[in-house]
Amino acid sequence: MLMLLVKCLHLPDPDAGTGLYTLEPIRAGDVVWRFGSAAERPLPAATCAALGPAQRRAAEQVAPQDVHALALRHDAAPNLDFSRPMVGVALRDISEGEELTADLSQFALPGAAAA
Repeated sequence: MLMLLVKCLHLPDPDAGTGLYTLEPIRAGDVVWRFGSAAERPLPAATCAALGPAQRRAAEQVAPQDVHALALRHDAAPNLDFSRPMVGVALRDISEGEELTADLSQFALPGAAAA
């Protein structure tokens, strides 16, 4: 199981579906994702109450933490690194409200052909 360790929301993107955006600043080197972690970071009720109706529906639809991985999009210059076993780490400081991105080729299974 892939567990997100920071507060985030899935938000619609006019260009390409849904992206994953942080609700808190992240420092370079912080562990953002951990495989097999039991940690969960539900949104506080006050944060949920401040969201608009569409954002609240989106937040309610992503209760299982590993579902966040489905919204993680590829970027040639990502802000997250998944090259270390079992963790995803911030490559640089990431501002509140910024989309989280990764080089999705880091998730390829050993021996799998490159696309």
